[in-house]
Amino acid sequence: MDRTTMGKPLAIYYLDNPKVAVTGGQKYNARLKQCLTDYSGISITDMPQMFGYYRGWKYPLAPLLELGRLRAFKRGDIVFFSDTAYLYHLLLLTLSGMFKHTYNVCIIHHFPWLGQKGLVAGIRKVLMKWYYRQMNEIIVPSPFTLDVAKHTFPSVKTTYIPLPFEHRFAPAANYEKGYLLFVGTVEPRKGIHLLLEALTHIKSDYQLHIVGQVVDDCYMQRLKQYITAHDLDSKVIFEGAADKEQLNRFYDRAELFVFPSQLEGYGIVLIEAMQHGLPIVAFDNTAMPYSIEDGVNGYLVQNKNTTAMAEKIEQIMGNEDERAKIQDGIKQHINLLHTQNDFVAGVHSFWNNLI
Repeated sequence: MDRTTMGKPLAIYYLDNPKVAVTGGQKYNARLKQCLTDYSGISITDMPQMFGYYRGWKYPLAPLLELGRLRAFKRGDIVFFSDTAYLYHLLLLTLSGMFKHTYNVCIIHHFPWLGQKGLVAGIRKVLMKWYYRQMNEIIVPSPFTLDVAKHTFPSVKTTYIPLPFEHRFAPAANYEKGYLLFVGTVEPRKGIHLLLEALTHIKSDYQLHIVGQVVDDCYMQRLKQYITAHDLDSKVIFEGAADKEQLNRFYDRAELFVFPSQLEGYGIVLIEAMQHGLPIVAFDNTAMPYSIEDGVNGYLVQNKNTTAMAEKIEQIMGNEDERAKIQDGIKQHINLLHTQNDFVAGVHSFWNNLI
């Protein structure tokens, strides 16, 4: 592939790119797009995110309505797919080859089937795997997603462009004892219901602060009902979404970071918490063991074992010696993280190989 097609600049499209990046994955995609634009000199066209648009009678027809995007495939040369809209794009991807063979790239942040069970999950797993196998190339941002992709899709070209981090370690001089912090979107995947269950086993004085945007209103209502039923109203505070400055203040006040998520491709907030010197308690699923070495730079407990999570939280709260030991491990881990230079080099290599 050359930088031009028939003398015209390459046409590149980004499907389902939101106007405002909220999640870590969306921020990574936006950063990749900007870096690619700067390096290639080619403008990349956004095709707006459609989540929330297909409601009511439109929802089951979404795959058909998405065929309107075939015009982009007719004009385009390279199309970037998201890993969250595969149900919308299965038919689109199937028919796209009839108009023009675009070079299709999917950026994959996590593999949802790893955290799902049952018949519906099994069907989605089959469809998702088929979707990924139709790509010419997939991009992954973490060692965990790289390992899964290579094992699951050995025939698909896989490119690792690492998430960039600063080698920064700045623990707060003062923190509030018993201040537990969770940062992440409020949705079932994040496992907040499991954390609330763990809290019912804790006898020590604490207060949990949940920072993040609510993306599932029904789930939020279930959490509130559980909180009321178990007399946790004074123990659990929903802080809502926070900007960077506000988030830093939450990190600086916290004694402990708790992360019950059931599915992560990396878990960027784990690194953010480490940069603020926070000991972390998390379940040992998906990407968590790639960032946390139990007892060295954080703590891992058996997945969904809420009693074990409660015991670990109580063990660490107020333990200054354990906190100092974990912070030594955190500093070593942070120094090994990939930086912006590694990310830029990965994007440049991807583009040079592509053209």
